[in-house]
Amino acid sequence: MPTLRCTPLLPYLALLAACGPAPEPAAPAAPAANASAVGTCLPLPEWTRLGQGTLQITDGATDEGYQVGFTLTLNGESARDAVLLPADAAAGITIDRGEFDAHTTVCANHWFILNLPAERGGTMVIAQPLGAGLAMQIRDYASDDEHTAVITWADGAPRVETGDGQPCPLPKAAPTGTLAQGTGAPVVLHCESPQEPRGAQFLTLALDSAGRPARVDYLSAQRGGTSCSVAATRGDEATAWSDGAKQAGIRWGEDEPDASRLRVTRGGERYTVDTRWLRWPDFCGQSSEMALTLTLQAGDASCQAVQWPDEASN
Repeated sequence: MPTLRCTPLLPYLALLAACGPAPEPAAPAAPAANASAVGTCLPLPEWTRLGQGTLQITDGATDEGYQVGFTLTLNGESARDAVLLPADAAAGITIDRGEFDAHTTVCANHWFILNLPAERGGTMVIAQPLGAGLAMQIRDYASDDEHTAVITWADGAPRVETGDGQPCPLPKAAPTGTLAQGTGAPVVLHCESPQEPRGAQFLTLALDSAGRPARVDYLSAQRGGTSCSVAATRGDEATAWSDGAKQAGIRWGEDEPDASRLRVTRGGERYTVDTRWLRWPDFCGQSSEMALTLTLQAGDASCQAVQWPDEASN
């Protein structure tokens, strides 16, 4: 996770009012809305009051860790996504859940930035609209114990000020996601191991334009004709997706302790699918089994490192 060496918290800059006649009472938000479209940063409560859209922030503990989710409604369209914070970042947060809105900044209707301060420094959760969804990322920043991050606007993009006099600009392009480096276009990866002694293995992993897993199709076919089949698509009604620094999590059903979960972990150009938290009866026929983990290497047609349950070391 990149660390920004800059720092906060001066009060949020007030939106400068345009000179000219006072607006009609029936439409007081129009001048500010136009200013926001041109480019500026506003605290989330002010942005919401101006009628630009809505942003709902959720958080909570999952089996994968502490998750922060955004649901953005803009121009009549809604999109939702979430990220997992590293354990140390989550443990260091010094504000309450009820203060999240006050610590969120919206810049030019394109950057939605939640500042989670710690005793020194903190973490920013950043979302940008990308296609029909959101591209989210996490960025740490450093500061002393008297400052936190303040988001201001300069040179056509937000920048982070942390009190050291060296503001750091945020990238203008949409973030590339947290699991993989985005290519700007969807990618479909596939591997198969039809000769695997305990069952033929077929895995398809689709990545969206932000580089995140967007679809998983896994088939483990036994010689007797039975099989296990796992399929999930980001945004479908059956699953909930979350993204961390090096992994994506997929959950079926409600967030209960016994819910089925699948993990996809990235290491370089290798993607490992981990099925150990799936409830097999939901996905497998009688006398069928699936691999505990299997790895897909980009550019390699054969699945790698197929591990069966009784071969696991832990």
